[in-house]
Amino acid sequence: MPQIRTGIGSCERGNALIVVAALMPLLVGAGAVGIDVAQWTLAKRQLQRAADTGAIAGATAVMKKDAPRAAVERTLLLNNQVAFSAEAVVENAPTVGALAGDTGAVRVVLSTTPSLAFVSFFYSGPTTISAESTAKAVADNKYCFVTLEDGPFPGYDFSGSSGVNAECGLMTNSRAKPSAVVFGGASATLKASSVAAVGALTQASNYVSGTNLVPYQSKLPDPYAYAPEASNYGTSCSGTSLVVDGASWNNKTLSQGCWSSLSFKTKVTLNAGTYVVKGGSLDFGAGADVSANGPVTFILTGDSSSSIAKLSIGSTATIKLNAPTTGPLQDILFYQDRRARYLSNENSMSGNSTSSYGGGFYFPGSNLYYIGASASAAVCVRIVSLRASFGGNSGALLSCGSNKDKLFGQSVRIVA
Repeated sequence: MPQIRTGIGSCERGNALIVVAALMPLLVGAGAVGIDVAQWTLAKRQLQRAADTGAIAGATAVMKKDAPRAAVERTLLLNNQVAFSAEAVVENAPTVGALAGDTGAVRVVLSTTPSLAFVSFFYSGPTTISAESTAKAVADNKYCFVTLEDGPFPGYDFSGSSGVNAECGLMTNSRAKPSAVVFGGASATLKASSVAAVGALTQASNYVSGTNLVPYQSKLPDPYAYAPEASNYGTSCSGTSLVVDGASWNNKTLSQGCWSSLSFKTKVTLNAGTYVVKGGSLDFGAGADVSANGPVTFILTGDSSSSIAKLSIGSTATIKLNAPTTGPLQDILFYQDRRARYLSNENSMSGNSTSSYGGGFYFPGSNLYYIGASASAAVCVRIVSLRASFGGNSGALLSCGSNKDKLFGQSVRIVA
């Protein structure tokens, strides 16, 4: 007769039920903790994203000379997805880290205490999550020509059959539509390492192959904003005009001063100093051969915005000058008063292979008209103007070689 086993311990299924019942709290707890960990991870990711966004907004504000904390708080208000447990820490400059003391950097520290219901059964302390980020505007593309126009007008205009070959980049703050760079002549060409703009750039056959178009960039601050007002230098002007011409001036030396107009038509050496032209014109004409035995700066100013002196450089002039490397006019060779509002081709410059400019052309309120002399004429020059126009039937080669003083664009990046 078969034996019959009785009792709970004799049923395998009953044993399984007991084991499952015993493990159920652990299984439920593990699943609950898993949910809390997922929520913690999501909160951490959102908090880091908010810190990064805030730091970028703050560094962008620093680049634009705005208040970084206000920019950070505005960005966090609009883009934040987590509730902060404490006020955001915004430092400009950071107090810790590799960029401690750097006034160009912005550090943002955020914290939050998410509600983790199940984890709290095992851990009684606060579950605070922190995230921090540091951003800064750093140099990127290198430029030798920058236009400060930041409105609806094009920053560059290429007309006629002008052919520009720039062994450097061109940048404009223009927001003109449909393009911040325009070509008025079908045969006008432009080749550059890069052409950048705050606004749009329309693809065109005028761009020579190899030219990199970089639209929608951050606005480039005025590289020479540190310069004192040009009118400060014209207060003691003699009011007389000077023409450097003829045998009496040939190979002679001229010292700094202030004139109503100044014209060079022969060979002359300048002593180091500041040369001011108030109300007339600064002209380097045919026969001009101008050099200096030290750093010089030419300042173009006037009594009002409508009487600011202007610059004219002829194609046969030979100019070999260097700007100061220190002081309030550091790196500025030609400086036109910021009050100038010549929106046509008032300042003109022709390039040639015999001239060299160790310093910047600074025309923050006015247009510069560049006329190429020949395709082989290399002009190493750094130019900052309101707008720029290129014309004529000749070519122009803009080059700065390995010059370390090129102008740099800026982009804001997370650096820590």
